[in-house]
Amino acid sequence: MKFCATKINFYQPLQPFLTIFNKTQSAIFAGRMSLITTNPTALKFFLTEDIYSLKNDEALETTATANIGQEIPTAIAATPEERPSFDFLGENDKFVLFLCNNENHKFFSAEAMEALNGILSAKKLELKDVSIVNLAKYPTALFKDLKSFFACSKLVLFGIPPQQIGLPAFGGNELHTHENVKILASYSMEEMLSDISKKRTFWNVMKNL
Repeated sequence: MKFCATKINFYQPLQPFLTIFNKTQSAIFAGRMSLITTNPTALKFFLTEDIYSLKNDEALETTATANIGQEIPTAIAATPEERPSFDFLGENDKFVLFLCNNENHKFFSAEAMEALNGILSAKKLELKDVSIVNLAKYPTALFKDLKSFFACSKLVLFGIPPQQIGLPAFGGNELHTHENVKILASYSMEEMLSDISKKRTFWNVMKNL
Protein backbone atom coordinates (compact mmCIF):
# COMPACT_ATOMS: atom_id res chain seq x y z
CA MET A 1 0.00 0.00 0.00
CA LYS A 2 1.28 3.48 -0.87
CA PHE A 3 0.66 6.52 1.24
CA CYS A 4 0.55 9.97 -0.26
CA ALA A 5 1.80 12.64 2.05
CA THR A 6 -0.11 15.89 1.74
CA LYS A 7 1.45 19.08 2.98
CA ILE A 8 -1.03 20.99 5.15
CA ASN A 9 -0.49 24.67 5.65
CA PHE A 10 -1.87 25.49 9.11
CA TYR A 11 -1.27 29.17 8.60
CA GLN A 12 -3.48 29.45 5.55
CA PRO A 13 -6.65 30.58 7.54
CA LEU A 14 -4.57 33.29 9.18
CA GLN A 15 -3.07 34.50 5.93
CA PRO A 16 -5.33 37.61 5.58
CA PHE A 17 -4.46 38.71 9.10
CA LEU A 18 -0.76 38.05 8.65
CA THR A 19 -0.75 40.03 5.42
CA ILE A 20 -2.38 43.03 7.14
CA PHE A 21 -0.03 42.69 10.09
CA ASN A 22 3.08 42.58 7.87
CA LYS A 23 1.97 45.57 5.85
CA THR A 24 1.02 47.51 8.97
CA GLN A 25 4.29 46.64 10.70
CA SER A 26 6.32 47.69 7.66
CA ALA A 27 4.42 50.95 7.39
CA ILE A 28 4.88 51.72 11.09
CA PHE A 29 8.64 51.08 10.98
CA ALA A 30 8.87 53.18 7.79
CA GLY A 31 7.14 56.05 9.62
CA ARG A 32 4.35 56.19 7.05
CA MET A 33 1.52 54.98 9.21
CA SER A 34 0.10 55.95 12.59
CA LEU A 35 -0.60 53.43 15.30
CA ILE A 36 -4.12 54.82 15.41
CA THR A 37 -6.41 52.78 13.16
CA THR A 38 -10.11 52.23 12.69
CA ASN A 39 -9.75 49.19 10.42
CA PRO A 40 -12.03 46.56 12.03
CA THR A 41 -9.88 43.67 10.84
CA ALA A 42 -6.75 45.21 12.30
CA LEU A 43 -8.52 46.04 15.54
CA LYS A 44 -9.77 42.46 15.83
CA PHE A 45 -6.20 41.21 15.46
CA PHE A 46 -4.51 43.62 17.87
CA LEU A 47 -7.18 43.86 20.54
CA THR A 48 -8.23 40.58 22.05
CA GLU A 49 -9.87 41.94 25.26
CA ASP A 50 -13.52 43.00 25.46
CA ILE A 51 -14.02 46.66 24.61
CA TYR A 52 -16.90 48.71 25.91
CA SER A 53 -18.00 51.99 24.42
CA LEU A 54 -19.15 54.76 26.75
CA LYS A 55 -21.75 56.97 25.21
CA ASN A 56 -22.20 60.60 26.13
CA ASP A 57 -18.59 60.90 27.29
CA GLU A 58 -18.80 64.64 27.07
CA ALA A 59 -21.88 64.77 29.28
CA LEU A 60 -20.21 62.48 31.84
CA GLU A 61 -17.12 64.65 31.89
CA THR A 62 -19.22 67.78 32.36
CA THR A 63 -21.15 66.17 35.23
CA ALA A 64 -17.95 65.01 36.93
CA THR A 65 -16.44 68.50 36.63
CA ALA A 66 -19.59 70.06 38.05
CA ASN A 67 -19.59 67.64 41.00
CA ILE A 68 -15.98 68.46 41.80
CA GLY A 69 -16.84 72.15 42.04
CA GLN A 70 -19.77 71.62 44.35
CA GLU A 71 -19.28 72.30 48.04
CA ILE A 72 -20.08 69.48 50.42
CA PRO A 73 -22.78 70.67 52.80
CA THR A 74 -21.59 70.81 56.39
CA ALA A 75 -23.71 70.47 59.49
CA ILE A 76 -24.51 73.79 61.14
CA ALA A 77 -23.94 73.69 64.85
CA ALA A 78 -27.00 74.65 66.83
CA THR A 79 -26.64 77.96 68.54
CA PRO A 80 -27.44 77.66 72.24
CA GLU A 81 -30.41 79.74 73.34
CA GLU A 82 -29.32 83.00 74.93
CA ARG A 83 -30.00 83.04 78.65
CA PRO A 84 -31.89 86.16 79.86
CA SER A 85 -30.10 88.31 82.40
CA PHE A 86 -31.45 90.79 84.92
CA ASP A 87 -30.22 93.82 86.80
CA PHE A 88 -31.08 93.29 90.47
CA LEU A 89 -30.51 94.57 93.96
CA GLY A 90 -29.19 92.20 96.65
CA GLU A 91 -27.00 89.11 96.53
CA ASN A 92 -29.58 86.28 96.40
CA ASP A 93 -27.88 84.36 99.21
CA LYS A 94 -31.12 82.66 100.28
CA PHE A 95 -32.85 82.54 96.88
CA VAL A 96 -35.75 84.84 97.75
CA LEU A 97 -36.93 86.98 94.84
CA PHE A 98 -38.97 90.19 95.10
CA LEU A 99 -40.56 91.69 91.99
CA CYS A 100 -41.81 95.24 91.70
CA ASN A 101 -43.02 97.40 88.80
CA ASN A 102 -41.81 100.94 89.38
CA GLU A 103 -41.27 103.27 86.43
CA ASN A 104 -40.18 106.20 88.61
CA HIS A 105 -37.37 104.54 90.55
CA LYS A 106 -34.62 102.05 89.88
CA PHE A 107 -36.17 99.69 92.40
CA PHE A 108 -38.13 101.37 95.22
CA SER A 109 -38.54 104.86 96.56
CA ALA A 110 -36.50 105.65 99.68
CA GLU A 111 -39.62 105.32 101.84
CA ALA A 112 -40.62 102.00 100.29
CA MET A 113 -37.06 100.71 100.63
CA GLU A 114 -37.07 101.54 104.34
CA ALA A 115 -40.36 99.68 104.79
CA LEU A 116 -38.98 96.66 102.91
CA ASN A 117 -35.91 96.56 105.14
CA GLY A 118 -38.26 96.46 108.15
CA ILE A 119 -40.08 93.48 106.60
CA LEU A 120 -36.79 91.69 105.95
CA SER A 121 -35.61 92.32 109.48
CA ALA A 122 -38.85 90.89 110.87
CA LYS A 123 -38.18 87.75 108.79
CA LYS A 124 -34.58 87.69 110.07
CA LEU A 125 -33.32 88.39 106.58
CA GLU A 126 -30.92 90.94 105.15
CA LEU A 127 -30.75 92.63 101.76
CA LYS A 128 -27.91 90.31 100.74
CA ASP A 129 -30.21 87.31 101.28
CA VAL A 130 -32.68 88.39 98.59
CA SER A 131 -32.87 89.71 95.03
CA ILE A 132 -35.06 92.62 93.92
CA VAL A 133 -35.97 93.07 90.24
CA ASN A 134 -37.89 95.98 88.74
CA LEU A 135 -40.07 94.50 85.98
CA ALA A 136 -40.61 97.94 84.49
CA LYS A 137 -37.26 97.26 82.76
CA TYR A 138 -38.28 93.76 81.71
CA PRO A 139 -41.93 93.89 80.57
CA THR A 140 -41.73 90.55 78.73
CA ALA A 141 -39.93 88.62 81.47
CA LEU A 142 -41.47 85.25 82.32
CA PHE A 143 -41.46 83.13 85.43
CA LYS A 144 -39.37 80.43 83.75
CA ASP A 145 -36.67 83.00 82.89
CA LEU A 146 -36.62 84.42 86.40
CA LYS A 147 -36.51 80.99 87.98
CA SER A 148 -33.70 79.89 85.68
CA PHE A 149 -31.63 82.97 86.44
CA PHE A 150 -32.17 83.27 90.19
CA ALA A 151 -32.94 79.62 91.11
CA CYS A 152 -35.44 81.13 93.54
CA SER A 153 -37.31 79.03 96.08
CA LYS A 154 -39.59 81.90 97.15
CA LEU A 155 -41.18 84.67 95.09
CA VAL A 156 -43.02 87.82 96.18
CA LEU A 157 -44.85 89.99 93.64
CA PHE A 158 -45.54 93.59 94.70
CA GLY A 159 -48.51 94.90 92.67
CA ILE A 160 -47.88 92.52 89.75
CA PRO A 161 -50.57 90.11 88.48
CA PRO A 162 -49.14 86.58 88.35
CA GLN A 163 -50.38 86.21 84.76
CA GLN A 164 -47.99 88.98 83.67
CA ILE A 165 -45.06 86.63 84.09
CA GLY A 166 -46.82 83.54 82.79
CA LEU A 167 -48.14 82.17 86.08
CA PRO A 168 -51.69 80.96 86.75
CA ALA A 169 -54.15 83.56 88.06
CA PHE A 170 -53.35 83.00 91.73
CA GLY A 171 -55.50 84.76 94.33
CA GLY A 172 -53.92 87.78 96.00
CA ASN A 173 -52.43 87.57 99.50
CA GLU A 174 -52.43 83.77 99.48
CA LEU A 175 -49.54 81.33 99.48
CA HIS A 176 -49.22 79.14 96.40
CA THR A 177 -46.62 76.67 95.19
CA HIS A 178 -45.72 76.45 91.54
CA GLU A 179 -42.84 74.29 90.23
CA ASN A 180 -41.49 73.98 93.79
CA VAL A 181 -41.47 77.76 94.28
CA LYS A 182 -43.56 79.34 97.07
CA ILE A 183 -45.34 82.38 95.65
CA LEU A 184 -47.09 85.35 97.23
CA ALA A 185 -48.79 88.01 95.09
CA SER A 186 -49.79 91.12 97.04
CA TYR A 187 -50.18 94.89 96.89
CA SER A 188 -47.50 97.27 95.70
CA MET A 189 -45.29 98.83 98.35
CA GLU A 190 -46.82 102.25 97.60
CA GLU A 191 -50.33 100.88 98.28
CA MET A 192 -49.23 99.44 101.62
CA LEU A 193 -47.51 102.69 102.62
CA SER A 194 -50.75 104.60 102.10
CA ASP A 195 -53.06 101.97 103.64
CA ILE A 196 -52.04 100.33 106.89
CA SER A 197 -54.74 97.65 106.56
CA LYS A 198 -53.20 96.43 103.31
CA LYS A 199 -49.81 96.31 104.99
CA ARG A 200 -51.29 94.22 107.78
CA THR A 201 -52.98 91.85 105.29
CA PHE A 202 -49.71 91.39 103.46
CA TRP A 203 -47.72 90.74 106.62
CA ASN A 204 -50.12 88.08 107.89
CA VAL A 205 -49.27 85.99 104.85
CA MET A 206 -45.67 87.08 104.40
CA LYS A 207 -44.64 85.89 107.86
CA ASN A 208 -45.52 82.33 106.83
CA LEU A 209 -43.56 82.40 103.57
